[in-house]
Amino acid sequence: GADLGAEKFLDIVCPLAEISPSCVVLVTSIRSLKEFGKTDAVEQNNISIIRNGMIKNLFVHYKNLTEFYKLPTVVALNIFGDETLIELEFIRRVCKEEGISLEMVHSYSDGEIGAIDLAKAVISKIDEHKKMNKRVITAQSSGYTIEKNIESICKNIYKVTEIKYSDVAKAHLSKINEMGYRRYSICMAKTPYALNDGKSEHGSLYVDDIRIANGAKMIIIKCG
Repeated sequence: GADLGAEKFLDIVCPLAEISPSCVVLVTSIRSLKEFGKTDAVEQNNISIIRNGMIKNLFVHYKNLTEFYKLPTVVALNIFGDETLIELEFIRRVCKEEGISLEMVHSYSDGEIGAIDLAKAVISKIDEHKKMNKRVITAQSSGYTIEKNIESICKNIYKVTEIKYSDVAKAHLSKINEMGYRRYSICMAKTPYALNDGKSEHGSLYVDDIRIANGAKMIIIKCG
């Protein structure tokens, strides 16, 4: 998800390579929205599950990319053939209401031809980006402490307000600070199946361990 791959690319790779994306394609599917939208409610129809998945997952990633990173973004909805017209029209309508650029992608059935509309939308977004201020925005900074960088990523990308550290993580963090590695990039290691670590309560994240990857000049934050 955009909380893992995109965050690492935008916060670690882009500053080091001195590059900035002209457009982001956020890929989703009705299957994934249903997976993220499931609740313990006894009676849930497909539309309510999809709506919940969009609120809990798609909207968060989209806003991270467009509102925090300030990047032109297109949502690509992969079509596999088992979706209903009602489901597709619902997603199209909600995205339009939210101002989200959405394209249906039929590459699963039609190959590259099925992605032509997506390609056109991306080109349009790139043309828009050429007129924008290309200042790179990141969730972490070499000027921050390690703790501040972790807090920034958790707050801005994961929407987490409470961070808990294990005794092992605290000890390793103290040692890393003593060794003077605070300017290393922060690389978060967590589940892709939740915005937090997948085990903690909503709005909180548990840091189990902190390690150094000297060759890559990264500090690995193991969550969950």
